Amino acid sequence: MRGADLLTLDSAPEFIEFHDGRLVGLTSSESVLVMSFDHLVVYLSTADENVKRARGFRALTRFFGVASVDARGTLEVPLKVSEADFSRQGVSLEPRSLAFDTDLVRFTFTTGAELRVTCTRCEIELLASNGFSERWEGPI
Repeated sequence: MRGADLLTLDSAPEFIEFHDGRLVGLTSSESVLVMSFDHLVVYLSTADENVKRARGFRALTRFFGVASVDARGTLEVPLKVSEADFSRQGVSLEPRSLAFDTDLVRFTFTTGAELRVTCTRCEIELLASNGFSERWEGPI
């Protein structure tokens, strides 16, 4: 977690939701792929374990140790994420922290385009709140 993230979050993230995320940029250099989002929802803990606070952020998601990137369809931004799947050694992962190891990431966008990334690590940098905030009750 980067220093700015510590100031942004007042409690630990419980889940980072890529579904409905809005991808606005995609760049790569050597073995790093960077995805820029203007909307990514982070669910935060509250004093009540059955209630979460959902907050929207502008964010950068960096994938390190990228071995391959496979794109299907047209990846013209902006794109809205319909599904994001993370896995490690064939086991599905849910992004529950701002940095975690993963070896395969698959994004499906509402346009039908797909992006598959083989990598070693994902790190999410929250840049600023985008103003979205809501109370969430129930499982995430």
